[in-house]
Amino acid sequence: MEKLLKVLGGLLAALGVLYSLGFGIPGQVHVERQMVIEAQPAEVFAYIGDFRAWQRWSPWATMDPKVAMTLSGQGVGQTMVWDSDNANVGHGSQEVTEFEAPRHMATHLEFAGQGFAEASFDLIPERGYTRVIWSLDTDVSGGTAPPLKPITNYLGLLVKSMIGQQYETGLLSLKTLVERG
Repeated sequence: MEKLLKVLGGLLAALGVLYSLGFGIPGQVHVERQMVIEAQPAEVFAYIGDFRAWQRWSPWATMDPKVAMTLSGQGVGQTMVWDSDNANVGHGSQEVTEFEAPRHMATHLEFAGQGFAEASFDLIPERGYTRVIWSLDTDVSGGTAPPLKPITNYLGLLVKSMIGQQYETGLLSLKTLVERG
């Protein structure tokens, strides 16, 4: 019994240390991936700046081809609202907040019941190619009560890894689509 109490005490101490360390992890998450595409910025931006073209390269389109999608508008104010039974796709909306064709687009994302994020695409011409930089910023601990803050901060590390992999997949699909013409 004494040995069991020592083991439990050690486990609780370790959990306490991990919990405390969680306060030191930033709640702000920044994800950024980039890829060079063999095309001019205008050719690439045609697929980024129009949500109707996203179904051809978006990493989430392949996760749920049956997602209910509502698209409206063009340029600033263009919106995408989605509703999926697939937990990896979920429910949410995205609205274009900045639109400077063919070099920049920024969006505001809202994930039903899970928060919001700001995302952007920057297209930089390089010797006949285009460097596409796709980034996302969010605060996973925003509004979280102090006792839960370390837990949400750890979740931010998971979000960063997961979104980073999805961005890489999307950029590779975009590259393949644009370069094949």
